[in-house]
Amino acid sequence: MNRYLFSEFKTNEFQALSHVVCSIFDTNPQELHSLYNYLRGTFNSPGYTTHTISRSFFESQDEFFQKLYCQSPAIGVDLPSLLEQDNGTLDKVTVAVVGQDPKRNESNQEILVGTPYGLHLKGCREEYFRTKLYFEFIKVICELGYRVYLTDIFKVWVCDVNRKYQALKLSLKDQERFLKILKPELEVVQPNVIITWGKVSGRIIGNLELGIKHIEFPHPSGAANHTWKSLIGQSPSQTNKINFWKLEIARLLEAQ
Repeated sequence: MNRYLFSEFKTNEFQALSHVVCSIFDTNPQELHSLYNYLRGTFNSPGYTTHTISRSFFESQDEFFQKLYCQSPAIGVDLPSLLEQDNGTLDKVTVAVVGQDPKRNESNQEILVGTPYGLHLKGCREEYFRTKLYFEFIKVICELGYRVYLTDIFKVWVCDVNRKYQALKLSLKDQERFLKILKPELEVVQPNVIITWGKVSGRIIGNLELGIKHIEFPHPSGAANHTWKSLIGQSPSQTNKINFWKLEIARLLEAQ
């Protein structure tokens, strides 16, 4: 079985990324370092180890939205992460995979903090059918010799008080805060290619005009199965999605 390095940022990368993250969250580099250390320390632990932080970690710039935020039954925050094979190769070329937001499906009085697609959790990588598929996709990129930077457009997800585990749309002020940091965030890791999953992330990255090759894909989840069926020309089963992804992403990255 392949071994992986999780969020092993270079010192200068972590310093620069901390500056970006601290501009939107009420935290500091020392606290971020501790959070990443915790996530790295439980990377190979069985199951679904959860980690929480105080809701004060994030504060909306919109007074009305902040009230809803405080009443919400579930808040999710995803910290950007890195995944690569532990094969002795240093300075791998980086590919960024960008999603929309850190959706959560369980309630908590604090923030449920993790990383995009739950790949810091062994249970998510190896057991849970949905996130296991995400990991299978990411593994393909890693096995092609890249390190993969994973991030969300909106790094906070807020559950609607009246609709269980349905998103409450972030205020425009907060959306703008997250959009403002995307370019400096990506400049930290300098990806050669950006892959987006889903229409929202694809549109937003496309509008940034980063000068970096941008590859758009439907989100791997079942919600996009109709689009996947049209794309691959057959049933959008997990096996068919993975087989298509292996061939297509290898072709597109090789053409880079």
